Amino acid sequence: MTTFRISRRVGMLSVATAAAAAFTLAPMASAQAAPASPKADAPVKIAGASKKTYFTLSGLGTKLSGIPKGKAWVGWHDGLVTDKAEWNVRVTDTASGKWCAQARIILDVPGNDVEYTSGKACGKGKHLDWKKTSTGKSFLRGVKIQVCRNLPVSNAQQHCERKKYIKNPYYHY
Repeated sequence: MTTFRISRRVGMLSVATAAAAAFTLAPMASAQAAPASPKADAPVKIAGASKKTYFTLSGLGTKLSGIPKGKAWVGWHDGLVTDKAEWNVRVTDTASGKWCAQARIILDVPGNDVEYTSGKACGKGKHLDWKKTSTGKSFLRGVKIQVCRNLPVSNAQQHCERKKYIKNPYYHY
């Protein structure tokens, strides 16, 4: 972890500590006053992913592209302690036969990686749209993107190839 990330976390800890101390030391007279109800100007929306990386990948009878046309993407949510990855991918079966197309995204976290696997797209030309946001992870270094082929019934014959690694721009080694 770099000093930049450490200083951000220490700064937020000191702000939180100061806020807690101010709350406990506040005079009781202010607590008896009628609280003003806060009013929002507009509905609050969660910010979308930033610093997106676009890609189109294929292999093993599987194509990963954008929805509906264009390029798939992986974007990032920068948190003070944890980061999240978000992706939007169209999985397409490009080969005829018994195999189905599938995608796998693996979060590169020290110790144990976290796998996310899409549903299956079975039949030539069939596709599946897959959009997901991961849970917050500390030390999220990046994502590994794999294209897979799989049997329609079980995962016993799943075969995947790593096609791309996308580094988290908010993670500083």
